[in-house]
Amino acid sequence: MSQKPNPNKYQNLVSVKSCGVIATRNSRFRRTMEDAHIVVDKLGDKEDQGFFGVYDGHGGSQASNFCKEHLHIEFQKLLKEKEEKEEKEEKKEEKEQEKEQQNEKETTEEKENIDKITEIWKKTYYNIDFQLKNNGIEYPGTTVITSFIRKEEEKRVLYTANVGDARGVLCRNGVAQRLSFDHKASVVEEQERIINQGGFITNNRVVGMIAITRSLGDHSIKEYIINEPYTSRFELTEEDKFIILACDGVWDVMEDQDVVDLVKDMNHSQEMAKKILMTALDKGSTDNISEFTYWINRQLTRRGMWIENFEEQLFDGVILCHVLEIITEKDLKFKKNPKNKIIITSNFHLIVQEIQKSGVNISVNVSGK
Repeated sequence: MSQKPNPNKYQNLVSVKSCGVIATRNSRFRRTMEDAHIVVDKLGDKEDQGFFGVYDGHGGSQASNFCKEHLHIEFQKLLKEKEEKEEKEEKKEEKEQEKEQQNEKETTEEKENIDKITEIWKKTYYNIDFQLKNNGIEYPGTTVITSFIRKEEEKRVLYTANVGDARGVLCRNGVAQRLSFDHKASVVEEQERIINQGGFITNNRVVGMIAITRSLGDHSIKEYIINEPYTSRFELTEEDKFIILACDGVWDVMEDQDVVDLVKDMNHSQEMAKKILMTALDKGSTDNISEFTYWINRQLTRRGMWIENFEEQLFDGVILCHVLEIITEKDLKFKKNPKNKIIITSNFHLIVQEIQKSGVNISVNVSGK
């Protein structure tokens, strides 16, 4: 049974624009809810940074709740330490460089960013797993899907990490792009790793107990169920519309493209979340289901002005599905008038409201509904 939505819990965020959420315990099949989620706006007090986590617990809710409270804090701490260290080591460079030198520098910086965030993801997952054991949480476990979004130079970049079968999908030009990897006992590479460690797989379960091969927690069989995450990096482009992060309650009954096709022509995040939920139930999902729907703006104006709005309805629940809509400059028409004002033609009224509240000297012309 779904709980009454709380539309005010995540108001006035700036790292994402809007969010729709719906959830159900799926009481026909599930007696308890073991999953958790976290949304961190302005991670590290930086407006362009957002952190999103979905934690699908098993064997109890202790591991998923611990991750909800601590994983993003550990990530932010490691990120800050890394950036401060790099800043101290950075040498002063000449402002004027040859074009070839500049292009080479930008390529090097991009690779360094990928390596840096990958290292931070892995260390974060390892540290949290260690903390779970130290806090007496040995038997419960949780799959994890986490995303970190920020601006790098003039690009908006999405970093994702996961263990287990929690999944991330990006809708790029209407086509589903997988952001994560399903760590399941049916995967040959995972079977080989476990067997080499002295374990075995039966009925697609590790030592006959669990269907996933990576998680945080599960310390009674930690030699087989490791904590190393799969990581990915995507630069968000004009072709990207939304991102879905979800636990297996959705993916057990729908393929990536099925979910994308289901909501790609919709414009309201709450309705998108509701449709995914109802479709998963109709298709026979036996897991708890809850969904987050996020809409995100990219940079909208010149001179670094960032305009975002956030609107959400939250239902308590377990399986979370994040759908992030990315509004690009293709959706907005820009032109400057003689008085140096920016005129924006858009169907996105919420953006207009934020522009008007920002105090920036602009005029706005809205077309559409």
